[in-house]
Amino acid sequence: MVSKKRLIIYHNDGGDNFSVAQEPMGANTGLWFSSLAWGDYDNDGGLDLAVSGLDGIHYRLIIYHNDGEGISVM
Repeated sequence: MVSKKRLIIYHNDGGDNFSVAQEPMGANTGLWFSSLAWGDYDNDGGLDLAVSGLDGIHYRLIIYHNDGEGISVM
């Protein structure tokens, strides 16, 4: 059995409804042995996302910045 690695960010549409907001690393792409944490690294009041793990070759630390309109890679 082959396991897939994926990073998917969901948006809460209200109540119990969620939709895929982004697959920031690309479709069907993610990290092995990964961790993530939410925090406001730039003190703008919006939660940003830090993700770390192995992409298959390199260990990576990626910060996804929440600008209020969506998420961009820092």
